[in-house]
Amino acid sequence: MMTSPLIFTFLFFVSATTSPSPASPPASLAMLEPTKLFHFTPPGNIVPKIEKCWPSIVKVEGCAADLLLSFANFHVNVTSDCCDAVVSIGDECFVAVFTNFPFNPLFPPLLKAFCNAIFAGGRNCSKISPPPVA
Repeated sequence: MMTSPLIFTFLFFVSATTSPSPASPPASLAMLEPTKLFHFTPPGNIVPKIEKCWPSIVKVEGCAADLLLSFANFHVNVTSDCCDAVVSIGDECFVAVFTNFPFNPLFPPLLKAFCNAIFAGGRNCSKISPPPVA
């Protein structure tokens, strides 16, 4: 199944970016820098956008892991703080992060609907509009 290697690669990225780093990491850990992790991604402007947007999600404790599990289980289960982070990154970042490797096109609308339900009484994430399915 092709999805499994993609999930493991994404999980590696999540674990590398969410792990606390020591005050001065050894040179061997330099390979974990996001710019060096993306050498295998498709060409284009995707990587700079993800590098700009991903820290907003990672700074919310457990958000990146919850998003990965939600994707893997195709059942969104994230905290309201995580939804807030997802909504706060804006449309351009949302598209860059959630419509490219390793996410499938059905995940972004599912995530948006879940976060809309969380914010139904107050804030709405209608400013995030997933791209049209081609």
